[in-house]
Amino acid sequence: MQQRDWLRISGVFFSLLLFCFEGETAPPDPQLRLDSVCSGKRVIVVNKNDYLGKKYFFHWTGPYNFSSGEMEPVIRKEGNYRVWVEDSLGFSTVPIDTFITFYRHIPFLNIVNTNLSWCEGKAVPPIQITGYAPPDTVITYQNEALTVVYRKDVISLIYIDPPVGTFFYYLVRRDTDLCESDSAVKVTMVKNPRPKIEITATDSFSCTKTQIVLDASKSDYGSNDTSAWTGPGIVSYQSPLKPVVNQPGTYKLTILNNTTTCSRTDSFKVKPFVPPVPGVPRSNVRVCDTGLFNLFYLLDGYSPGGHWIDDNHTGRLVKGNFFNASGATEGGYSFSYAIDSINPVCTGGSVQCQFQLVRYKNPGVPLPASVCNAGNEFNLFNALSGYTEGGIWKNATHPSWVSGNTFMLQGVPEGEYIFTYAFQPPSQCASDSVQVPVRVFSMKNTGIPVPQHVCSTAPFNLFDALTEADRGGVWEEEQSTGRLTDSVFYPVGLKGGTYFFHYGFPGNPCPVQTARVAITTDTVKPILLCYPRRNLSLGKFDDEVLEAPAGIDSLFIISVSDNCGKYTLSNNITNDSTLAGARIPRSVQSVVWTARDSAQNIAVCETKIKFITIPNIFTPNGDGHNDTWDFSLDEEAPEGVVIIFDRWGHKVWESARGYPVKWDGANVPEATYRYVIMNGKEMIANGYVNLVR
Repeated sequence: MQQRDWLRISGVFFSLLLFCFEGETAPPDPQLRLDSVCSGKRVIVVNKNDYLGKKYFFHWTGPYNFSSGEMEPVIRKEGNYRVWVEDSLGFSTVPIDTFITFYRHIPFLNIVNTNLSWCEGKAVPPIQITGYAPPDTVITYQNEALTVVYRKDVISLIYIDPPVGTFFYYLVRRDTDLCESDSAVKVTMVKNPRPKIEITATDSFSCTKTQIVLDASKSDYGSNDTSAWTGPGIVSYQSPLKPVVNQPGTYKLTILNNTTTCSRTDSFKVKPFVPPVPGVPRSNVRVCDTGLFNLFYLLDGYSPGGHWIDDNHTGRLVKGNFFNASGATEGGYSFSYAIDSINPVCTGGSVQCQFQLVRYKNPGVPLPASVCNAGNEFNLFNALSGYTEGGIWKNATHPSWVSGNTFMLQGVPEGEYIFTYAFQPPSQCASDSVQVPVRVFSMKNTGIPVPQHVCSTAPFNLFDALTEADRGGVWEEEQSTGRLTDSVFYPVGLKGGTYFFHYGFPGNPCPVQTARVAITTDTVKPILLCYPRRNLSLGKFDDEVLEAPAGIDSLFIISVSDNCGKYTLSNNITNDSTLAGARIPRSVQSVVWTARDSAQNIAVCETKIKFITIPNIFTPNGDGHNDTWDFSLDEEAPEGVVIIFDRWGHKVWESARGYPVKWDGANVPEATYRYVIMNGKEMIANGYVNLVR
């Protein structure tokens, strides 16, 4: 036997003696915290960690057949409780008996009407929840849908639109231990549906039908439902949802569910029956003598179902209600529309209709019409084809311009005018009038042509080749070059020559002479001058190609000019406008230049060339090798003079004619020198030579 730890019950510690078999260890005694116990909360085991790592079984018993295997069960009733702990080998603690009392001032809950129901679409009676808690405490109503906090001794919670379902409500004291009310209150809230109503009529009132049935059998109607009809003419019922009525008006049906007390009311309007009538005849009706005429056009407010009578026995009544007007004689016709009598409700009747048949007047088809206001008048029938005579011509905006069928043209400005040809009174035919457009033109001046010489470098406006010409006409070309757009001639790239253009006013009925304009583009060749021959120096004796330096073109071309100031230049070596940067083979004997202007005029010149070899280095150091700048001038330049310049442009040496004595570089330092070879006033070669000692 050994002494165990103290157990605290209601704030008092005491000890329990537990007996164990020798060599075995009993389960730890539970230490319970039992002060401030609240209803609905768990008993607290202070030493719960002592039960980790091994399987233990707790046993609780209490009042009202309370039993639990939890370590910390929920306590909801006051009274004597017993607890003991057992391990897997069957060893257990000595049972502990204690009387558990609750914290005082437990909140309580009172709910009025715990079974609440209402009808869909109707006002909901509120549910009131009332509770009590000690002063100065905060209390919460709790359910599955809502938590609301109040700070009052007596709390009321009222739902205006309560949730649907079943809920448990508690009052919870919001202090340290969160004491609850003794038990939850169960509240069931149900929203009941309202009945559905669908009403139709199986028929409608007629001459022979004075009673009809209203049918609401497709409405929701249960075994515990009742129905009630109201209306002006209910004579009997085939069933509760099928009343028989004999008067038009509005009929209402109300269905009540006696279980839920939910109801719905709906209505159906029965239209009155109007007996058939023959209608009212129209007056002054004119009918065209073409096709079929619908006789119902003669009536207003008629009822269908009657029949037509040919009063004059013309034999032209077809298809029941059509008059065959084709080929009928002009004059008056009479037809009657009758509705037979059926009974005192539908007495029928007849009415006589009359109309006047008129011949079809064809206003014709408009023809394109253009007139010149230089004339005095125009016959408007010339703007029509296939017309019937006897109609009237009018112009809505200028009535004074029309006299009979004549359009008075004197003083009428240019423009298009609309004339109407019609028959009075209208014949009721589909085409008893037509609108005829007439285009009025005035005399035009095409001007006086002035021959022009133009460059082929820019567009030219042909109106600049006319004087006193009216605008608005059309230009056309004779040669079909495709270079004319509106009044602008585009000669760029077109071969020089004379081109002819015509200016006139096509479509103008006035006598207008067409103007013929001559435009001569550039026919003068460019002026291209070249030097007849040139010597080109190679740097080494064995060079086969000359790398053309910048500015080489000036060795060949003296001048280029063109009559219109624009040309393109090319050569036979590079097909380009310059030789700079080109590789000229030693085998080339001439350079041919071509100047081409925008009118395809061409000028050609040629320069004969000959390559000479002038060394670009010599070494006057007295070793007997390359001590002089040694080369020979061509026989074509026997009078050639060699001139040497230093880097600052100072002349340091000049040879005699023909270069008989070679330059030895005496009295000048080692450097690079520029040379120029002149044959009279012509420079035949230039370049640079390196003097190295």
